[in-house]
Amino acid sequence: METFKFRNIITEIGLEELPDKLDEILTGKAKGRYVLKH
Repeated sequence: METFKFRNIITEIGLEELPDKLDEILTGKAKGRYVLKH
């Protein structure tokens, strides 16, 4: 489940923005923010 959601986000973001957004996702993960997006 966790991996599936994470992969969906990577697809939505696109590889160009991945480095910046990855930090956002990892820091937001603690708050459960990236889960709420879906």
